[in-house]
Amino acid sequence: MKKLFSLVFVLLFMASSFAWAESAVSSGPMCPVSGEKASGKINYVYQGKTYLFCCPKCLKEFKKHPEKYVNLNTPPLGEHTH
Repeated sequence: MKKLFSLVFVLLFMASSFAWAESAVSSGPMCPVSGEKASGKINYVYQGKTYLFCCPKCLKEFKKHPEKYVNLNTPPLGEHTH
């Protein structure tokens, strides 16, 4: 019985982890500066790649220091401060 309970728990945990990862991937483009959802209205082409931003302030920050934000696979940690 303990083995069955453990197996069910592991399967539920794996399923919930997969569902969370799937929702994070399908939530749309993310702002490279804030990590928030980006719109297609504010964009900038840097080194041939188009980046989308959530607001003009993030675009301004990206233009100052693009090397901080390119080639990142995960959004930054911390709060969006504006």
